[in-house]
Amino acid sequence: MNKNIDNYVRLSREFTKHITDTVWGQIAYHPSFEPILSSAPFRRLRKIRQLGPTYLVYPSATHNRYAHSLGVMHIASVLLKSLLLKDQTPPLTYKECIAFILAALLHDIGHFPYTHSLKDLPLPSHESLSARVILNELCSHILTTGADPALCAAIIDTKSENPKPASYAYSLPLFRRLLSGPVDADKLDYLNRDALHTGILTTPVSLEEFVGAIKVSKDSCVSVASHVIVEKVQFVKYLLYSQVYWHPEVRSITAMIKHALYKGLLSNHISAHQLIALDDESLLHITHSDNASSALQRTSYISDLQDFLKQASEGNSYQLLGEWYYEASFGPLCDLSLRSEVEYHLLQSLSLLTPATDSSRDIKHLISPLIIDIPEPVHFESTHIQQQKNDKHDTKYRTNPNNKGNHNTQSTIQSSSIFSDTQVDYFTRHLTRLRVFVAPQSITSLVHRVDVSTIPSLIQKAIRDVCEH
Repeated sequence: MNKNIDNYVRLSREFTKHITDTVWGQIAYHPSFEPILSSAPFRRLRKIRQLGPTYLVYPSATHNRYAHSLGVMHIASVLLKSLLLKDQTPPLTYKECIAFILAALLHDIGHFPYTHSLKDLPLPSHESLSARVILNELCSHILTTGADPALCAAIIDTKSENPKPASYAYSLPLFRRLLSGPVDADKLDYLNRDALHTGILTTPVSLEEFVGAIKVSKDSCVSVASHVIVEKVQFVKYLLYSQVYWHPEVRSITAMIKHALYKGLLSNHISAHQLIALDDESLLHITHSDNASSALQRTSYISDLQDFLKQASEGNSYQLLGEWYYEASFGPLCDLSLRSEVEYHLLQSLSLLTPATDSSRDIKHLISPLIIDIPEPVHFESTHIQQQKNDKHDTKYRTNPNNKGNHNTQSTIQSSSIFSDTQVDYFTRHLTRLRVFVAPQSITSLVHRVDVSTIPSLIQKAIRDVCEH
């Protein structure tokens, strides 16, 4: 307990530098963090918007991952100091404390441009890339702060090998849950920041409420003592997904970028290595990969790709042909290769193929005039938890270790939440839509000659045909 109080005093006294933030006000940090903040990998985050192309729909949503990273660091610092004063928190070393705060600061340093437009592409995870940057380019800077780069990297990349010594056996799982769990520092910042900059809500979940509700146990479990916090997080996530993240125009632009880059990767005109160091601006000027076949093919394809990416980035998006609630029968479309095949079949069914396209049938290399979009799965907090009755007055929520995406955490939430499984299932179904977007030059004639209500059955038939062959 005395060690924790000493660390609390030291963190309070030594974090003497400040940055003013629109969400949290004054953010304090240690002077030894300066070389990290001014490093090229961290400065790159200034050029990556937190919400990618969303600013084309919500003009004020121009905030970047640099500010978000500072915000997560701030929340982690405040949360950690609060826990250091609580009797039930086991002893932590100063070295561990600094590693957690830096992990919060650097958790997105390996993030790709254009938010989640590159998600699902055959690329390394941004968590593994963040860990790689920490253990290489930033290693010497992190050592100067007194933190262990290996612990910092392992907090972010949960699939990495756990660092030695064994003394991290308590702090590592605890810090992972505080940074990435059902209710965590990362989520608290992006929900507040995204809600503020899109005008949806202003500071919907207060830092004071969040910090006051978090408790930890000797086995690294994290508890949320207030069901109000959980409900606020669920509510804000629902609003942001329904009005912002999965807005049809945002999804159209996101799908266009993902589609074009996938085609480029598949045909070897661009490489995964190229994408890792890019920001939102340099992505639009991507050049050919050395693996591309001929100079003429490289020039032609990359020129078309750049034009397409520029078209998407300027908001000249594909038009919505139709949207439908996601059904289990659409599941195979999560495979991007199969989705490309289905898009080709749909182009045939809708008579959208040009003679040149139809004769080549080279779907791997084409930027299609029709794109099928399925957003990534959304997880509300109650999808991570199992309800267990303790007594007639209390309901205990425990994280399901078998649930994908929770890193096998065992966090608990003491709650009598109004968000039942049935309600959450409804939210998820209401939000998750399969959408078909079509190039603007094709949409008018298509709407007049095609019964849009038949599109789902055409997609399902195409899925069966592709799977059978």
